[in-house]
Amino acid sequence: KAVTNQKHAEIKALEAQINPHFLFNTLDSINWRAIEHGEEEISDMLGTLGSLLRYSVSNIDMLVLLNAEISWLRKYIFLQRDRFHYSFDCEYDIQEEALDFPVYKMLLQPIIENTILHAFEDVKKGGRIYVQSYVREDGRLYISIKDNGRGIEEEKLKELQASINEGRSLDSNSIGISNIVNRLNIYYHGKAELNVFSTFGEGTEFILLLPELCEKTEVR
Repeated sequence: KAVTNQKHAEIKALEAQINPHFLFNTLDSINWRAIEHGEEEISDMLGTLGSLLRYSVSNIDMLVLLNAEISWLRKYIFLQRDRFHYSFDCEYDIQEEALDFPVYKMLLQPIIENTILHAFEDVKKGGRIYVQSYVREDGRLYISIKDNGRGIEEEKLKELQASINEGRSLDSNSIGISNIVNRLNIYYHGKAELNVFSTFGEGTEFILLLPELCEKTEVR
């Protein structure tokens, strides 16, 4: 309970740093200026960024349908692909039933960000991310995020998986993964799993197994 309260306090402090309405209104103003000057590509990027912010700026501890998470993820990757000069692409294979499965917001983004920044660190072209999800026979949601990047050395992989299993803090290069582990422990009380498989030089796969929760909240 103390950890949960601290997490809420941290989130509220971040939300209070910059008024979201200021960001949205400013982006909207810049967007209209881009439209007036015929800058459709810039307008698309600004519109996508505004949509991402609206989704992620508050209520990070709420449940949404996986469909909303995937929709947000597509927009996030759209912007990241432009930022990294289209050096990677992303494919999706999402089972219809999985789209209606409730998950907590922003669980997948840290894994994707970790992949883009580390797995594709020296990649100029040909990078690929593969996102797969389906509901298993035991009722749990299976989510796989796989890449063809640099992979993780064997010893580091063992240390990473041990830290995840034991809930220990990870190094500075894995802050996003630490965030996921902490949130899984808070929200799912040991009933969720995060596993990492990797071959150095060939790629890495993160697999999330999430139990079904009673509460289902759609994004508004």
